[in-house]
Amino acid sequence: DPFVYFNNIRTTSLCGRVVPYSQLTTDLATNATTPRFVFVTPNICHDMHDCSIATGDKWLGGFASKVMNSPAWTARRSLFIVTFDEDNGSYGNRIVTFAIGSPVRRSVAAGKRTSTAYNHYNLLRTIEYYLGVPTLGRKDSGRAVMTSVIPK
Repeated sequence: DPFVYFNNIRTTSLCGRVVPYSQLTTDLATNATTPRFVFVTPNICHDMHDCSIATGDKWLGGFASKVMNSPAWTARRSLFIVTFDEDNGSYGNRIVTFAIGSPVRRSVAAGKRTSTAYNHYNLLRTIEYYLGVPTLGRKDSGRAVMTSVIPK
């Protein structure tokens, strides 16, 4: 969970907003209880570091089904982003990132790809932009928002 590595979260009341994964089913039960932003980090097996791709795929399929069958997904403009933190170690470190828009979010084009090189800082900047929150002010603040693949 990357948020607990930051003192401005870990040492304040914001830490109370960091909840275990087991809370997700309860949060997704109604549109009213679903948070505006959810960040899920799978365990080291489900993220395919220590287990097979099939194990990770099975976990992601179950997780995606939970989200996409939730009232918030079907009633709100929602965005589901999956990204990896590394590739196979080859030159250029190309990682898979995909974004899926909910049925009420018409602005994500199916199959849209880009040749623009983005990184995790661009993704962070995009999330900040769409949530309407200030940047963290580090390597994210000068990055382009990924509007070519995730339009408003």
